[in-house]
Amino acid sequence: MGSKSLKIQVGTANLRPMWIVASILLVGALAMLMGGVVMQLVYHITLAPLWVGVFAGILLSIPLEIWDFSNPDVIIRAITLKDRLLMVCFGLVIGLGAILLYALNLFVPVLHWGIKAFFVPGVVIGGLLFGIGVAIAGYFPGTIWIALGQGRRDAVYAVIGGLLGALTWSLIFGQARYFFWDTLNFGPITWPTLFGLTTKVDELIVAIVFGLLMISMWLFIPRRQGGKACVLHLTGKTKEVLPLEDEISEFKEDYPKIPDYVIEAVSVQQPRSSRIIFALAFDFTLVAVAVIVLRQIFGESTTYAWIWSQILYFMDPRWLLAYPISSCLVG
Repeated sequence: MGSKSLKIQVGTANLRPMWIVASILLVGALAMLMGGVVMQLVYHITLAPLWVGVFAGILLSIPLEIWDFSNPDVIIRAITLKDRLLMVCFGLVIGLGAILLYALNLFVPVLHWGIKAFFVPGVVIGGLLFGIGVAIAGYFPGTIWIALGQGRRDAVYAVIGGLLGALTWSLIFGQARYFFWDTLNFGPITWPTLFGLTTKVDELIVAIVFGLLMISMWLFIPRRQGGKACVLHLTGKTKEVLPLEDEISEFKEDYPKIPDYVIEAVSVQQPRSSRIIFALAFDFTLVAVAVIVLRQIFGESTTYAWIWSQILYFMDPRWLLAYPISSCLVG
């Protein structure tokens, strides 16, 4: 297809279907959150059925798919700060989620916080290993499964690496726990506890301040180095947009048969479609808070340990119970 026909298509893609999808996801996320609140306040049930996680997974994975977050190139651009749009999207998720979560904590009786302890060697060394693994593989633990669904062959090797890593940690956990887990373990630390604030109202105030700072990333952080703030990118008033012709060529390398209008519809480079990504961040926020209210937290890294727990239990339950980390694996 020549450049002339490409230019004719720029800005003409019908994004209404994408907005419909975003709206459906937003309504579903809101319904899940309200259902969790009703479950606790009206029916006094503190733990939702396990199958609820299926719907949560759908509501979380579709935005990640539209964001193209399973594409290693997108992840590397985000990690190296060459493209900061996804970073500020997650800043919105974290900031808005913190405010909403601590607001719900004022009247929802049971929230599953799951705040991890700050054990210095484990956090520092584990964080370095995690970062190196993401840099090498180009995937986060959760995005690997999305990439498999897309048919990316390199994701198979990433899955194998994740499974081997989970098995290795399970085998050495008993010997390594003292250094990684018990050394310099300061317990769960939050901003309110650092300032000696213990009431729920105080925690909400801290969450509001923290949340506003995270959300303000849209106003101050440029999408690209030397560019203008991400919020201006959404308005389309910046000149730093990657030409659609170049983006189509880039997409064609991975997806030769994808139509050009689809590329524009799911583009994270063009302001029109970036607004959809901004809207999907609200869906992501509501689902993240909902699973805490529903007490059906599902971990990305934990999935690999859980797979091994099922394999070992199927082969011989005694093998699973022989390891000190067996309670975590079964749980």
